Amino acid sequence: MSSVSHHPLDEWLGRPITEAPVELHRAVFEHIVGVDLAQAAAYAAQKAFHILREIDADMRYSYEDIAQDVILGLTDPLPAELIRHWRAIIVQNVRWRVLHLRRERLAAMRHPGRRVDYDSAVAQLSDSATVDDHDRLLAREEITAALDAVPDPEVRAVLRATFVLPSHDVGYDIRSTAEVAELLGISQSKVKRLRASGVRILRQLLDPQSGRDDGKGSDR
Repeated sequence: MSSVSHHPLDEWLGRPITEAPVELHRAVFEHIVGVDLAQAAAYAAQKAFHILREIDADMRYSYEDIAQDVILGLTDPLPAELIRHWRAIIVQNVRWRVLHLRRERLAAMRHPGRRVDYDSAVAQLSDSATVDDHDRLLAREEITAALDAVPDPEVRAVLRATFVLPSHDVGYDIRSTAEVAELLGISQSKVKRLRASGVRILRQLLDPQSGRDDGKGSDR
């Protein structure tokens, strides 16, 4: 696609905007992104405000910071190709930023000083990691259904206490063994035992093909 090779501002494609002369920053941004910098920033702030209110109202006052992060993300470096649908790109980036900050906030509340997110746990359950937010949403729904299908009530209770799966967005968190034990009023050793057998059951429910491999003694 080399419709982007004849304009003098195209030389800044894929490069940090700071490499361009200061007097060209606004022109470079508008040429590559497709909209004036001030308009893009205002749109990002507006969308951040509404998306925060929808997904995590506790962070609603950070909408300006999120908008600034998104705009900076578009300039360091600039896109490698001209953007044709700038509104869609900004909304997508705002939503990703909000979800990322929400996961960090939930993890920090539950595990101070340590990041524990859904993907680190789902790796135990599936050989294929989820990639985008749509796949994560599907994985959450599948895991919710699988949790409901676990036959043993004690195992099911431990797994449900382990996975924190909000119904209104795609944020995730995982409780530690100690937290599950405290929540359910049982010992940590019992949690570990029930969770180990529960993971095998969940893997089979999520991917019936994996049951053939599990019979060979891989017990982690």
